[in-house]
Amino acid sequence: MEAENLYQRALDIRKQALGEEHPAIANSLHTLARLYHTQGKTAKAEPLYQQALSILLKKLGSQHPDVKTVEENYEHLRKEMGQKIESSRSSATNIVLNKSGKAPPFKKKESRF
Repeated sequence: MEAENLYQRALDIRKQALGEEHPAIANSLHTLARLYHTQGKTAKAEPLYQQALSILLKKLGSQHPDVKTVEENYEHLRKEMGQKIESSRSSATNIVLNKSGKAPPFKKKESRF
């Protein structure tokens, strides 16, 4: 429970300092999602993975390594939840793209998880 509070606090601080759409916000969302995922709190983890992926797709593009990391973790969660995973393209990306439109091309930036 303490880790959750600290991750949430870090997320809140980053949002105040950087706004809602910064890749660092996605980092915090991803970290919190992974915590919930490891705790078996899939209902809490899934929307956080989606939010993180949405931000990263908009800001870094679909081929960025950070996007791939979040996709892999989100797909792992979905497999655990028994959801069918598409083979042609990451289902995590497809879910987000269906909500937000086309992803921008890859932009080179250093932002590793």
